[in-house]
Amino acid sequence: MIVDLRNFRAIIPDNEQQYLTLLKGVILSVDGNASVIINRGVREMHFRISPSEPKYSQMLLHDILSLHTLLKIRLSLSKSIRLTSTISFSMPL
Repeated sequence: MIVDLRNFRAIIPDNEQQYLTLLKGVILSVDGNASVIINRGVREMHFRISPSEPKYSQMLLHDILSLHTLLKIRLSLSKSIRLTSTISFSMPL
């Protein structure tokens, strides 16, 4: 799995590091060859997950939503997930 972290400080706070580890684990459990870009903004983190094959898209989306429901984190999902097979979402900080 390729993970590209953008606009992160050299030392990532513990809570963000733990969250990113959980998210990576969920993605790896479905698609070990996925590509992930995480861009940290001032007020939110934006995620773009590109599965290695389109067939993994719905499984990834289901598991990502399950994780965030478990953590009680509300996401803002992109509307073009079905067309492009790329999962894009934002999470407020």
